[in-house]
Amino acid sequence: MTQKINFRTRFTALMSVLALLCAALPPAVAAADELTGSGATGKPVVTIVSEVATTLADNLTAGATTATLTSGTGFASGDLVLIGNEVATLTTVSGNTISAMTRGTTPNFTATTAAAHQSGETVRKLAQSVQVVFESGDHVIQSGDQIVISVPEDFTNFASLTASDVSATLESTGSLSATETFDTAAQTITLTADSAFADANEAVTLNIGGAHKLQMPVQPGNYALNIAVKNSAGQVLETGYAALGWANSIRVRATVAEALVLTIDDATVDLNVDPSVDSGEDYSQKTILTAKTNANTGYKIQAKLAGAENPALAELDGTDAGNTAVITSGNAKSTENRFGYIAYNSTENSKTKTELKAEGTPAAFAAGTAANLALYNGTANDVGYAGPTNSQTHTIYYAFNVDYLIPAGTYEGTITYVALPTF
Repeated sequence: MTQKINFRTRFTALMSVLALLCAALPPAVAAADELTGSGATGKPVVTIVSEVATTLADNLTAGATTATLTSGTGFASGDLVLIGNEVATLTTVSGNTISAMTRGTTPNFTATTAAAHQSGETVRKLAQSVQVVFESGDHVIQSGDQIVISVPEDFTNFASLTASDVSATLESTGSLSATETFDTAAQTITLTADSAFADANEAVTLNIGGAHKLQMPVQPGNYALNIAVKNSAGQVLETGYAALGWANSIRVRATVAEALVLTIDDATVDLNVDPSVDSGEDYSQKTILTAKTNANTGYKIQAKLAGAENPALAELDGTDAGNTAVITSGNAKSTENRFGYIAYNSTENSKTKTELKAEGTPAAFAAGTAANLALYNGTANDVGYAGPTNSQTHTIYYAFNVDYLIPAGTYEGTITYVALPTF
């Protein structure tokens, strides 16, 4: 008994990963005292809040001005988005569809070029809210003292920020009463305290981003937001910084091979029949086939009987010297001197001859063209399975029926089972 395995390769899965990495950077301003925070090294912490990202639902050519997103939630007209290393400006967004956009936008000092992108690539909105958390230090901040945040020029759209886009809270009282001023040339935000802090080393949380937001850096790298505390005379009392490591999206492609394995529980079937006993019939022997496959729509099983002496014919040939008789493939239920089968798409270990004859007419292992190789169960349904499986079994019972016209002796043939998957 032989076995054939069909094996091909092609399946792609795409995933996108966006990494925000912490990095230590030296403070840009010398400090009399150092501000602290909850970072791994006791430094202030900066985080990106409510990041908006999705993936492309279809491939995007370099010249296309429309695109379909996996999810359009959080994206709006006027947004800058990063696709790979390209920045695009969204003109019209409706649902998951971008119906108009400008490709290869230059948002700051770094020019970008329109490029082709694959389905599954990350689309990241560059406009985000930034949160900085730090401790005020040993100095108890007094009314008129200033907290100054310096934002790197790589974070663009600073000029659009207003007082309503910046808020601050204290650990002790919850609210921080302060007056915000902006220096667009230096990209600094100054909060002038309207009243004294309750304690030294107050935890301060500063949120930048409301109706207007900073644009995140286009190029991956390490950035620092510097923080300084000054008295009303402008003297620097304490300084610190919050570090941010920014990495572009990484596309991961995994390939899973298309595979199918078909096994046979026993490669030998021995039928023994006496025409004077039990009507010359033997329905006792069976083969169990087990298939494993990741074929999307499953597989069908074919079978072909080849004679030992005449492989082109569907028969069991007499192998004894001088015996030229054959037992042909056919309906062994109603015709003498035939060899056939009854198949099940399941494991069936205890079927009796009475049950087998009642449940279906034994079919033939037809030879000849491939169209005649289909294997069917007793009601002419395909033997196979309609989807992926880790272990699907099929039971093939053999039907053997002879009379006294078949000479005594040994008759042999080979059945080849083939599973044909559809990926």
